[in-house]
Amino acid sequence: LRAAGYIVHAFDINEQAITLCVARYKNDSNVSLCVDSFGSYLYPSASLIVADASLFFCPADEFELFINKMQQSLEPHGVFCGAFLGARDTMSSPEFDSEKYWGEVLVLSSEEIKSALSKFEIHQFIEHESDGFTSNGEAHHWHIYSVVAKLI
Repeated sequence: LRAAGYIVHAFDINEQAITLCVARYKNDSNVSLCVDSFGSYLYPSASLIVADASLFFCPADEFELFINKMQQSLEPHGVFCGAFLGARDTMSSPEFDSEKYWGEVLVLSSEEIKSALSKFEIHQFIEHESDGFTSNGEAHHWHIYSVVAKLI
């Protein structure tokens, strides 16, 4: 996004992730980074919000707050691009050792996602399912919904 001229605001609850990004963008005044959560982040006015694979880790009790804050920060006809974890993903299985990676993950059905985005015109809604391996070689079944939607 920076290469395309966008001003980028980003947050992560993981301090190490932000530290890595701060080092990478230390000379770029158009990149604003902070350690924060979905519920407490102060979302700036934006024409585009991207939440790709991050919403998997949004606490369930902060999801509605995130949706409301995101809608309020988007400019008229602003675009949201996001990915949501589906029920058949390995990470949503009771056998998955979520504590090893993060803890609770947010799992949503297609109906729940569409309901949460009721103030948006959905331009793309794709359900992905595939088997493969994670970067550390563990077998994984991915079940992800990818969404591109414009605020009505």
